[in-house]
Amino acid sequence: MSRYFSEEEVADVLSVATARLKEWETRGLVSPTVDESGRNYHSFLDLITLKAIDLLEHQGVDDAQISPLLDAMRPRLLDLEDRLTHRVLTIFEDRIILTQKNHFVDSRAGRVLMRLDLDEIIQAATNRINRESPDRTADQWFDEGIRQLAPSGNSHLALAAFEEALKLDPNRVEAHINIGKIHHREHRLVDAERSFRLALARDPYHAEAQCHLGLAMEDLHCLEEAITCYERALAVNPGLKHAYYRMGRACAKAQFWDRALRYWNQYLLLDPDSVRADSVRRYVQELELALTE
Repeated sequence: MSRYFSEEEVADVLSVATARLKEWETRGLVSPTVDESGRNYHSFLDLITLKAIDLLEHQGVDDAQISPLLDAMRPRLLDLEDRLTHRVLTIFEDRIILTQKNHFVDSRAGRVLMRLDLDEIIQAATNRINRESPDRTADQWFDEGIRQLAPSGNSHLALAAFEEALKLDPNRVEAHINIGKIHHREHRLVDAERSFRLALARDPYHAEAQCHLGLAMEDLHCLEEAITCYERALAVNPGLKHAYYRMGRACAKAQFWDRALRYWNQYLLLDPDSVRADSVRRYVQELELALTE
């Protein structure tokens, strides 16, 4: 059966426990081939599908969403199987290794045969599901995006929903902001910056958008631009407490010590009982001590 893998081999290739593999089989996410002795074997398509399931579960996608996503992904996975099996099935007995970077590798030669971009395939499947969904209004798409931002939701589905909302209402500032927040949380800082700038292009006086852009620029090590963003946010909304904290932090990183003290002290006046307050008091004490030495 050179075209198939045993459960033990699949578990080894995917670095998952055999019990977890059996759980996926029990849930009907894959259907193994059973030989005369009752042993389960998996095809090359199963191998790719199981890797996708593993990735989706790590992203927090619930069971109800995994099956439709797999159905939408099936044409792409079948195409991958057609293209890859002819090239690599000859080395199956010697072992294919699916690395953490999602490359299929000939372990004997150490040669990458093809990049398997499951994130791109999952995103395409998500977009396909959304295109096939009943017509929704911009508000409905936006609400779906908010729902997917919950801990039980999925960031791919949230992004797709906000993008659909923007197709119907390109000036929806909050959709741009939420897209930027997702990109930022997942460390796509340039994409986050772009989304926050798109929000501000539609509403230059949106204090939260200025604050989020400042945070992105801070993480991109553009401290002077981050400070400018925080200044603009506070000019619009002088009561924005967390902006004082972030401004103090950015000023400290830029070694603008006096300004850092001023903004942190203002933060403590506005929000003395916050979860950050004790840490900020320590920063202020340490900085004041250092400046007097």
